Amino acid sequence: MIVKHEDDFPRLRAHIKRYRRRFPMFVADIKRIETNIESSIKIYSEYMIKYRRTKSEMFYNDALTQLESINELVKLIDQIELMSILSRR
Repeated sequence: MIVKHEDDFPRLRAHIKRYRRRFPMFVADIKRIETNIESSIKIYSEYMIKYRRTKSEMFYNDALTQLESINELVKLIDQIELMSILSRR
């Protein structure tokens, strides 16, 4: 799953909840990653509010950086999923 826009955030949150239920051995790790994602979403929202008020490219670039950070965390969750699948065999 790749987050491209703020409309993907509810789908991302549901995706993380499914991970927590599917992989109970990694609940603590997923919870920590979820906390980081939520803080990145909050920072992204603040930058987008500032961008909409000022139309400054600096805020838009900072918001895109936050989206990249969220996508890196999602990739980490995907790697945890892979480890979990491999450990079951």
